[in-house]
Amino acid sequence: MDVLLTDGNERATLAAARSLVQAGYTVAVTANRRFSLAGVSSGVRRVRVSAGPLADPVAYATEVGAAARRLRARAVVPGTDASVEALLGHRDALPKAIVLPLPDRSAYRKASDKAAMLDAARRAGLAVPETIVLQSPDEALPDARFFPAVVKPHRSVALGQHFDVSFFASVDSCRAALRALPRSAFPVLLQRGVRGTGEGLVVLRGYGRT
Repeated sequence: MDVLLTDGNERATLAAARSLVQAGYTVAVTANRRFSLAGVSSGVRRVRVSAGPLADPVAYATEVGAAARRLRARAVVPGTDASVEALLGHRDALPKAIVLPLPDRSAYRKASDKAAMLDAARRAGLAVPETIVLQSPDEALPDARFFPAVVKPHRSVALGQHFDVSFFASVDSCRAALRALPRSAFPVLLQRGVRGTGEGLVVLRGYGRT
């Protein structure tokens, strides 16, 4: 087996599986159910894991590692932030020789910290939306002219919980949502909404090349 992909119900995993199979690689996909979005793709082998990366990252990494050994996989590629956190945090559960195409955990955590990357982007000369970094749910909020606004916890995954980006039209609705967040979500980024077409830029850099 060439590659073991995790998170079979993610569309990104489906895209990766299709691309790898088309390129001639043998691919297996893990999921917490018998059938998954990527698992039923042509040429893919299904692998079921019962543990979840958020609920029990140790058990999850152990199951993925056992599957990798059983399949003699050459590489394992996690498909979500939760799986990345679990596998980087418990790398010893995976076969020693297997390729985990990720940086070390400290580099990953720095890159996935939205508050830290906000400052890094500014230092690099990149424009960022008007942003207020809130350290607690009771900090003063801007007035109604700042809204609609976006609330972003500093990490997508923290202390076993997953956090989404949320949109709010008013100060009151934003305050209520902030008070409902657990302490692990903070610091939280409050960004002024930007009207217009959204575009993304993905850059792959390695060995000094972009």
